[in-house]
Amino acid sequence: MIELEQIPQLVLQRPLLTVLLRIDVLHPLAKISQIVPERLEYQFHIAAYLLTLPSLRLRTPQSKLRMQPQRQKHHATRRQNRNNNVRYGHNDRKIPKISLTLSLMRRIISPSMLSADFGFLDRDTRMVDGSAAEWVHIDVMDGVFVPNISFGFPVMKAIRRATDKFLDVHLMIVEPERYVERFVEAGAGLVTVHFEALDDVSGCLRLIKRCGAKAGVSIKPATPVSVLEPWLEEIDLVLVMSVEPGFGGQSFIDGSLEKVSELREVIDAHGYKTLIEVDGGISAQNAAEIWAAGADVLVAGAAIFGAVDPAAEIEKILNTGL
Repeated sequence: MIELEQIPQLVLQRPLLTVLLRIDVLHPLAKISQIVPERLEYQFHIAAYLLTLPSLRLRTPQSKLRMQPQRQKHHATRRQNRNNNVRYGHNDRKIPKISLTLSLMRRIISPSMLSADFGFLDRDTRMVDGSAAEWVHIDVMDGVFVPNISFGFPVMKAIRRATDKFLDVHLMIVEPERYVERFVEAGAGLVTVHFEALDDVSGCLRLIKRCGAKAGVSIKPATPVSVLEPWLEEIDLVLVMSVEPGFGGQSFIDGSLEKVSELREVIDAHGYKTLIEVDGGISAQNAAEIWAAGADVLVAGAAIFGAVDPAAEIEKILNTGL
């Protein structure tokens, strides 16, 4: 995979390569009020020929593109194509101009505090605060929408005091509209509600944003991606559940990757800024394929807090597949 900072090096190594790169970069800004990435466009014009390249391989999460130099053409073909603005290098080889689109997405890890040691919650939160994770994931359960009960406002406020990182709050509750304002007041930078718990999707999204947070919508494993398409432009983040919500430590459900890929395709096709987050059964063993499917944010709990070195595990999940 070609990273942004590698492009100057690529030019130096292959000074005879002609490539136009149009790169959409997702750049997560540091401040909570601007946490959802802005899509920045860069254009690079790299002057050169393909003559010196035995082959060039560019990798993106969704595709692999292989380009090979053109073989020497007959002089008649050379004369015919000259009028079509086809360039030639030495030895009469045709030089094609290539246009590529690469999506470079900054990865975000959001450790799930549901898997932390509640007896040492301050210690575990401060570990995350000093790690490579940019977000902190907080699962809120009411025992009604899901068959379990987890965090309330006092615990969330304690987590907020122990870290300055972005609080990614996932509400697995009925009537989430009743509590949005209080969660934002407690420190939530992103409030994600379940599509299955909403009667008025647009109304809830507006409420979350009016309270000063980013608005996310989550879907259960059985809910198709297509149900969200009417609201994708309004949604800051889609959380794809890759396990049944309610309990930590479950295995990744087959078929979740296809949902992420489908969602990525729709978002990119419309140019939306919506982020894709995946939660459930994530570890260093499967993170690479989830990143490759198009995820921007991965939530991991048991894999991180159950590791001998949780901070190192965060780095491992973050960098796997690079």
